[in-house]
Amino acid sequence: MSRPIDADKLLQEVEESRKRNPHKDSKIALNHETEHLHFMRLVSRQSTACDMEQKAIDCMVQHIKTFHEQAMDEVVADYGEPCQTCPHIKECNFDWISVMHPILSESTVKISMLIQEPEDRLDNDDIHPALDKDIH
Repeated sequence: MSRPIDADKLLQEVEESRKRNPHKDSKIALNHETEHLHFMRLVSRQSTACDMEQKAIDCMVQHIKTFHEQAMDEVVADYGEPCQTCPHIKECNFDWISVMHPILSESTVKISMLIQEPEDRLDNDDIHPALDKDIH
């Protein structure tokens, strides 16, 4: 089970520990300094939950905005179009469903990406065994 942490607070604590270097031996003190700086660089390079959630929100809004524009123009929704102007495209490589996962997994609204034939479409209260592979 993962446990979210405050990366800024962690970096602050490590920096304070680095400054309180208790080692008298210069080689050990240098190792202490080096290891703390290395750890701080590693933490700084990691995406935080906030970063991932912000990308998910940006992605969802980009899709909603584009789908709204497509609806206003009375054209069929093009799932690739919102990605064409996205600033995060190099990071996600059009894998919008994975980018949106942090938000979708917490939502009570579930999205199924399966294509349904008209005779297979059910009311919201009905459950069809072939459609239980929802993406969440």
